[in-house]
Amino acid sequence: MAIMELINDALRFKDTVFYKESSDLQDRYDALSKLNSEYPNNDILKNEMYYIKKGLDGEKEIAYQLKKANVGMYVLHDVKIKYKDLTAQIDYIIITPVFTYYIECKNLVGNIIVNDPESNAPKTYSPSILKSAKYGISAGGSRRPSRSVSYIRLLSGGAGNNAEM
Repeated sequence: MAIMELINDALRFKDTVFYKESSDLQDRYDALSKLNSEYPNNDILKNEMYYIKKGLDGEKEIAYQLKKANVGMYVLHDVKIKYKDLTAQIDYIIITPVFTYYIECKNLVGNIIVNDPESNAPKTYSPSILKSAKYGISAGGSRRPSRSVSYIRLLSGGAGNNAEM
């Protein structure tokens, strides 16, 4: 084996490594659950908990898919970025040998409308279509980043309002 191959092999990501698997969203859900036990008839509280739970379920699905992707990567979860008086939060930053992905997880309720920039025509995905075809990342994902990111974006559940991406 040539020296460059040995160096490349040593530097290659071999496993999915998570840094910080927990999220502030879970802490928020836990706090609301305590409030819900004190105020069990509060519909606003129940509604907020429902949507937070959907978000947590979406984040857990993304984490599951990343763990079984068979693509070596580092995964940063629930990253907060501050610049002066501005704050941003990113659900996942995935670092592979070839690409860095930024994933904002949305476990949407209702139809998803994706605007295709090539054909300039919107494409609608209903929850029934999305549930019947389970999307995920394959080992080839690092070579087809747009396809992998599209699969992650199409995770959905429930019924209700349209959401646009």
